[in-house]
Amino acid sequence: METIFTWTGLDKSCIFLAFTREPAVSCVNCHAPLDRQSLLPLVDNPRKLPGGVADILSRKPITEEGINCAVCHVRNGKIYASKKPDALTEKRSIHPIHVDTELAKPSFCASCHQFHFPGKENPVSFTNIPMQETVKEFYKSKQHQEGKTCQTCHFQNEKKESFHGSKKLKKEDFKIYLVNESQSYKAHFTTDQIAHSWPSGDLYRQIRVTITMEDGTQRIFFHQRNLLPFEYPSWGNDSRLLVKEGRLDQDYETGDKKPVHCRIEIHKQGGIEGNIKMVVTREMYEKNFLRLLYSGPCDRDNFTLLGGNRQ
Repeated sequence: METIFTWTGLDKSCIFLAFTREPAVSCVNCHAPLDRQSLLPLVDNPRKLPGGVADILSRKPITEEGINCAVCHVRNGKIYASKKPDALTEKRSIHPIHVDTELAKPSFCASCHQFHFPGKENPVSFTNIPMQETVKEFYKSKQHQEGKTCQTCHFQNEKKESFHGSKKLKKEDFKIYLVNESQSYKAHFTTDQIAHSWPSGDLYRQIRVTITMEDGTQRIFFHQRNLLPFEYPSWGNDSRLLVKEGRLDQDYETGDKKPVHCRIEIHKQGGIEGNIKMVVTREMYEKNFLRLLYSGPCDRDNFTLLGGNRQ
């Protein structure tokens, strides 16, 4: 059975490859937390293969589902929803549906999206350096003050969660246009549809903005967190887009060279792109780890990102 969170083949392979090399309980708690997924026993007593990696080839099919419906909606054999279902849904349901309003709150998301770097594994402890602060970022946003929640965007359709928000962004959600100030050019990017830093979450997630000028030269702007040094986690430069007054706004200055083409990409593992490309082809990387948001002209008079109307 395919779940709403099913990874593509290569995504899945990379996740389990990483676990074979570092079978840490802190990873299992979020990526495969169900007892029946049978990864925790490998943490305590990993079966070793040549090269010193853990043998997880004998894992159960449910293990490959990762974060499936049951992780959030099943506890102690009972099915939970954030609100009481309508009469028809309740009638058709094979199992009774219980209500837990916590499922509709940002605090529920925090168990996997608000935590610090792990310290020791046994017993499990954490450092004072945050690994993910997505929920904390959201609490500072205008959207939160207006009464919205994480679920407002990431669970728009109650029948199928729009979990990965970037896949559900509409044409009018982003705007980018050219500004000419005394022969000094800049492309301006803005959106009010993201209520946390962008990118947020995964350590290696990266936004790349590539601007091509009239003379064919290019400038590439990176938005990411830099982790330095990795042996003792601490954050270096943070070039992510930050929410201010409910919006993300960013100028990309190109001096006296006029931008003619803009390209915006999400790289799911951009921070370790080089490592991934050592074991996969460029085509495989682009198919599984890159999402193109926009590629086109930067002319403010006849262009807005993804076809929206410039404000």
